Amino acid sequence: MVQAAARFLIVHSVDLGCLTKAQAPASPANSQALAQASTTGTPLTLAQAEAMALKNNPQTTVGRLRVLVGQQYVREFRSALLPNANLSLTAVDANPGSRLTAGFLNNPILFPRAAGGASVSQPVTDFGRTTNLLSSSEFSAKAEDQNAAATRADILLAVDQAFYNSLDTQALVHVAEETVQAQQTLVDRVQALTDAKLKSELDLSFAKVELARAKAADLETEVNRQKLLDLQNTISRDVRISWQDTNRAYERLSVTKQLREQADLALDLAPATTSVFARLSNSLRPNSRKPRPTSPIPTPPTNIA
Repeated sequence: MVQAAARFLIVHSVDLGCLTKAQAPASPANSQALAQASTTGTPLTLAQAEAMALKNNPQTTVGRLRVLVGQQYVREFRSALLPNANLSLTAVDANPGSRLTAGFLNNPILFPRAAGGASVSQPVTDFGRTTNLLSSSEFSAKAEDQNAAATRADILLAVDQAFYNSLDTQALVHVAEETVQAQQTLVDRVQALTDAKLKSELDLSFAKVELARAKAADLETEVNRQKLLDLQNTISRDVRISWQDTNRAYERLSVTKQLREQADLALDLAPATTSVFARLSNSLRPNSRKPRPTSPIPTPPTNIA
C-alpha cells in the first residue's frame, strides 16, 4: 500500500507539471483545492501531496478503525471490574371471588401483593484473571495505536521520497536542456572560428564531443521522466488487470462448479456403464469348450538285473 501511495503521488505530480516545496507544516487541504490543482495545473505543494496520500490510502482508515476496536476491547474487559446493580419489581393480582368455584370450595394461596427491591454485587477477586485480561487489552490497544502511527509515517516517507524524486527528475531535465543549448552555442562559435581559420579542427571535435555528451545526458533525463509518466499507464493497467482477474475468478468458479457436476454425473453413471459393457462382452464371447483330459506321459520300463 505504501508503494501504491508513492506511485499515486508520482502520477499526480507528473500530471500537474510543476512541484513546489511547502514551507508550512502538513495539514489536510480541502477537496475543492485538490480538484482545482489537479485540473488547472497549479503547483502541488508537499503538504497537499501528503494530505492527498493520507486521504486516499486505505491503510490510514484501517489503522484508525483498529485503534477504535482496541479501545472498545479495553472498555469491555474493564467493565468486569465494576459493580453490577439490579432493580426488581414484582406484582400479582388475584380475583377476590376465585375462592368459590362451581360445585365446591377452592382454597387458593395466591393473594394480591406487590414487591420491589434492588441488589448490588461487586466481584471481590478472580485471582487476577480479569486484571490480566484488562492489561493485555490495554497493551494491544497501545500496539494498534503505534501501528497506526507507523503506517502514517511510512506513507509520509513514501510520499516525500516520491515528491523529491519528481523534483529531482524535473530539475535534471531542465539542467540537461540548458546544458545542451550551451554546448550547441559553443559548437556554433567554434565552427565559426574554425571556418575563419582561428580554431583548429581538433577544437571543433572537442566541442562536438561535449555536445554529444550533453545530448546523451538530456536523453537519460528524458528517459527518467518518461518512466514517471509511464507509471500512470502501469497503475491503470494493474487496476484493469485486477478487475479482469476478479471477473475471471468468478467465471472459473462457475466453470469449476459445472465440471464438478459433470464429474458427479459420470461417477453415478459409471456402475451402469460397467454392467452394460460386461453384458456385451459376455454375449459376444464364444462358448468355451471343455478341455480334453490329458493322458499321463508313459514312462519307459526299468530292467532290474
